Amino acid sequence: MPRLNVPDAIAQHRAIQPAVDAYTALIAEQTHARAEVGAAKRALPVAREADKRAWATALAADTKSKDPGEKETDKTRRAIHHAERRVAALNVAVADAEATVHAAITAHHGDLMATLGERITNSQHALNDSLDALDTHLTANTTAKATANWLRNFPDGSNSIAKGVYVPALALRQRNTGQTAASTRDVIDALRELLKPSEPRGTPMAVAGSNAAFLGVEPTE
Repeated sequence: MPRLNVPDAIAQHRAIQPAVDAYTALIAEQTHARAEVGAAKRALPVAREADKRAWATALAADTKSKDPGEKETDKTRRAIHHAERRVAALNVAVADAEATVHAAITAHHGDLMATLGERITNSQHALNDSLDALDTHLTANTTAKATANWLRNFPDGSNSIAKGVYVPALALRQRNTGQTAASTRDVIDALRELLKPSEPRGTPMAVAGSNAAFLGVEPTE
C-alpha cells in the first residue's frame, strides 16, 4: 500500500499534525520491523549450521553422544515468528493511523481551503507587484544599455534606440526550432499568465443514442 503523503501546509495544521506525527512514527516502526524480519531470516542458515556443528563437536568427543537438539535454530525461528507478528500488528496500526489522518483532514477541509485560498490571493498580489517592478527595471536597464551603445557610436551609429531584448538562454534553446526567440516582455507576460485563474470548463458535449449506450451514460437532452 502506498504511503500517505500529506503536504506540509496541511500536515502542520494544529488539528492535523498530531495525527500525521503518529502516522509517521508508526511508518518508521513498520520499516524497522520489516528489516528485523529480513535479518532474522538471514540468520536462520547460520543457526542451522551452528546446531550441526555443535552435534559434530559432541560426536567427535564421543560417538554415542545424544543429539543436542536445534537450540539455535529454534531460537531463530522464534525470533522470525515474533518479528513477523510485529510487522502484521504494525500494518494494522498504520492503516488505523492513516484513517485517522483522513478523518482529520476531512473534518477541517473547509478551514484548510479558506487558508490556502488566502495564501494564493496574497502571493498572487505579491507576484504581480514583483513582475511590475521587474518589467520597469528591465525596461530601464535595456533603454540605458541601448542609449549607451548609441552614444558610444555617435555620430556614426544608428539614430534609433532599440528597446526590446531577447533572452539569450531561450534564444539558444529555440535556435533549431524555427520559432522566434522570446523577449523579456514575452517572459514577463508568460509569468503573468500563470497567475490568472483557470478558465471554467466548457459546456459538456451532448451524448445521445448509440454513443450514450456505448459510453454507459445517460443520454443528454
